[in-house]
Amino acid sequence: GFGADALLFLTDVDGVLDAEGRCIPRLDTAEISGLIRSGAVTGGMLAKLNAVAEALAQGIGHVHIANGRRNGALENGILMCAAQSGANPAVAGGDGQGTTVFASHEVSSGR
Repeated sequence: GFGADALLFLTDVDGVLDAEGRCIPRLDTAEISGLIRSGAVTGGMLAKLNAVAEALAQGIGHVHIANGRRNGALENGILMCAAQSGANPAVAGGDGQGTTVFASHEVSSGR
């Protein structure tokens, strides 16, 4: 494994978007294939999600994807990653921007 608890991707979009173009705040690896099949994820985000799935499979706890063009994106991303669960942006001190992806077993166990 990588020996890391979290990974942060800063990109040019607000996170993983659904078919209607809305940012998905939280998802797990089991949902990635469904997004791909639906056609909602293509191009650069498809490559990112494949890298996310590989990182999670290698033991990274969670991955946060956010828009690096937004003011405070790096700081917010670090806060989201440091918040262990990444599920509560208010606790993390962030603005809730981006998508946090967890390994499927972590979401189903409530972590």
